[in-house]
Amino acid sequence: MNKQAYVPAVLLKPGDRIVIDQGSLVPCDCYIQDGSSNIDESSVTGEVIPVKKTTGDFILSGSRNISRPLVAVVYKGQYESSLMNLLDEISLATDQKMKGEDRINSMVSYFVTVVLLIASLMFVRSFVEARTSLSGKVNVALERAMTILAAACPCGLGLAIPSAMMAGIGKVPQLAISDAR
Repeated sequence: MNKQAYVPAVLLKPGDRIVIDQGSLVPCDCYIQDGSSNIDESSVTGEVIPVKKTTGDFILSGSRNISRPLVAVVYKGQYESSLMNLLDEISLATDQKMKGEDRINSMVSYFVTVVLLIASLMFVRSFVEARTSLSGKVNVALERAMTILAAACPCGLGLAIPSAMMAGIGKVPQLAISDAR
């Protein structure tokens, strides 16, 4: 009679025979030696439909045995497994993203500063050059400054709310709406 012992997954090495119980995660890349079961590989491959695996089939580490216990032979230990390779690649991609993100943030900060400066200068210029009343000067200057902002930063919601507020505030004096309390 074979005696089974629980061994930490980090100690498994190629050629070891293991039993993967129903509901358990597959600790290493393995080949099924005995049995068949449905395997949920969604955590590794993203595929949500379980795959039927049987004797001789390859099982990825990190997938879950759903139906029945399996006897498997370790192909690659935990540190060389496909799951560990995936985690290493994710870590590498995250680090590279962070390096590029600093550059992008720097460029964006310069871009935003330049756009706000141009919009402010256009506001002042339009205000000074407008030949209308004070409220007319403000309206013309705001329209031109908002046009520059809309052209440089075409994000709808970020500009729609302040634009709508400014349009509403501009219409209030034209329609002679007062505070009627």
